[in-house]
Amino acid sequence: MSEPSHTNTTTDDLILREAERRVFERLEFYKHLAAYLGVNIGLLLINHFLTPEKLWFFWVLGGWGLGVLLHAFKVFGPRPSGNWKKRLIEEEVHKIQNEPPKS
Repeated sequence: MSEPSHTNTTTDDLILREAERRVFERLEFYKHLAAYLGVNIGLLLINHFLTPEKLWFFWVLGGWGLGVLLHAFKVFGPRPSGNWKKRLIEEEVHKIQNEPPKS
């Protein structure tokens, strides 16, 4: 008879937590995108009816749009693998171990 494996449960828990975190990030991005669209449509209308001779809403659209693009890249872009993170940590540990002692 084999003993129950705690490793699988722990791994499954970690995978579930990571999936929940990713879903949360996606939902937060969609909220950000909805706010961006809603506010900028409102600003476009305000600009159109109050100061049609000067189109200032483009500044908000562009600046905030850059933020939305960066947020999208963070959420949907490539994710570093665990090996990459592990390698970076090992490099930092090596650097710290080889630093001269501080006086």
